[in-house]
Formats: sequence, C-alpha cells, structure tokens
Amino acid sequence: MAQQRIDALVERLRKEFPSDYPAATGWALRRDSAADDLVGDVRPALLTLLGAVGFVLLIACANVANLLLARSSARQREMAIRRALRRRPRAHRPPVADRKRPARERRRRARSIHARCGASTASST
Repeated sequence: MAQQRIDALVERLRKEFPSDYPAATGWALRRDSAADDLVGDVRPALLTLLGAVGFVLLIACANVANLLLARSSARQREMAIRRALRRRPRAHRPPVADRKRPARERRRRARSIHARCGASTASST
C-alpha cells in the first residue's frame, strides 16, 4: 500500500518535472523497513545473542530454585527436630537465623551509640 503511493508520487513528479526526473535514469523511491535498515546483516548474530541470554537466564532461575529447595529442606529438618522435641513449629515467625533485628532493638542500639559518640565529642572540645 505504501509503496504504491510512493510509486504514484514518483510518476506525478516525472510528469510535472520531466527534466529533473527523467524516466531513462531509473530514478525511483523505495520503501524500506526501519528495522531492516537498523539491524541489517547482523540479524542472525542478534538472534544468537538473544538465545544465549535466554539460556543464561534459564540457568540463573534454575540456580535460584535449587537454593530455595536446599533452604526448604534444611528448614524441614529443623521442623522435624522441633516436632520430635514436642515444640510447635512457629509458622508465623522464621527461625532466629532468618529474622532481622526488631526495630526496638535497633533504635536502642542507635541511641546508645549516639550517646557514646555525643559524649566523646563533647569531652574532646
């Protein structure tokens, strides 16, 4: 459709300006895709690169899944030990190793550090 409109424009230009656009020279306009112009001859290399990146991403996802599975199996062992000791597993709280410090404790430590630093700078001046 677009190429037909361009061809019609070329014919009109040839009729209006025959000295500028002679038919014998073979002058013509051609519609090219911007993607073909941009990619050109490196299309196979880009597709190969895309495949390689996809493969690396697949390997990374498999590694993350493996790590999560290993962590889960370690947690299963911990839960089995707790059940053997007749303790209820804490489903709502992760084990101590996975927990972050509560905010209250972080604030308390920050205040004590600030108090120490403030006292040391006040005494040094």
